Amino acid sequence: MKKENIFKRMIKGFWHLSWWKKLLILAVIVAAAWAVKAYFFAAPPAPLFKTAEVKKGDIVDIVEASGPINPVNTTEVGALVSGEILKIYVDYNSQVKKGDLMAVIDQTQILASLAEAKARLSSAKESLSSAEVSYRLAKKNYERYSALYKKDYVSKVNLEEYELAFVNAKSNLNSAQAQVVQAQSNLETAEKDLSNTKIVSPIDGMVLTRKVSEGQTITAGFSTPELFVVAQDLTKMQIEAKVSEADIVKIQPGQTADFTLDGYMGETFHGTVRQVRTNYVDSSSS
Repeated sequence: MKKENIFKRMIKGFWHLSWWKKLLILAVIVAAAWAVKAYFFAAPPAPLFKTAEVKKGDIVDIVEASGPINPVNTTEVGALVSGEILKIYVDYNSQVKKGDLMAVIDQTQILASLAEAKARLSSAKESLSSAEVSYRLAKKNYERYSALYKKDYVSKVNLEEYELAFVNAKSNLNSAQAQVVQAQSNLETAEKDLSNTKIVSPIDGMVLTRKVSEGQTITAGFSTPELFVVAQDLTKMQIEAKVSEADIVKIQPGQTADFTLDGYMGETFHGTVRQVRTNYVDSSSS
């Protein structure tokens, strides 16, 4: 009875409330009923998977590697003579044509060698002319005394003297001829060295690297000093990538390859595996 009286008093009190308080209480009751329904009677969540039709296709195995990108065709331009770099006519990214002058080496020493070679050749030719005259005279005397000896007009001793003179004259002639050949060779070498003081581009292309400066002295020895690197065609590039031992067996020439460049973010380029080199590279030392 007590609970019923309390409930009746609540009902009676509710009807004595103002209309907006009644509306607020009804809204709270409806919201509570909706929350209870949503909690206990909500539909189960959808499964987190999708179904698809089974199809036959290729299995793709991706091998990732990195490396520098370089032109396919590059040419090193070196110096064949020693000396000081007097003038440089090209720099990084310079466009050059085959035969264009790239640098000049000091010619002072080589010009002196060239002048000396010319003088030695001139002297050798004069010596050769004198040796030829002596040879012709010695030959003529020897032939004449040989004929006289056969007729017993001269002694054998006289004949042997002219024979010895003829042999010596012939030897001197051979020596003079050899000296002319050597002097001519030295002159050609000096002329070639003079020509080599002008460093020219062997191909059409772009200068990628300049390794010398004006005033620098270079020495041409067993190895040719490298002065410039020229790329022939920048539309053809290649990447030399280091691949792990576990992945190298998966790569074959002719396979397709996609790559990206730091300077072209968001772009993907396509290429082909041209060569697989199986030599071991110790990456721990780098």
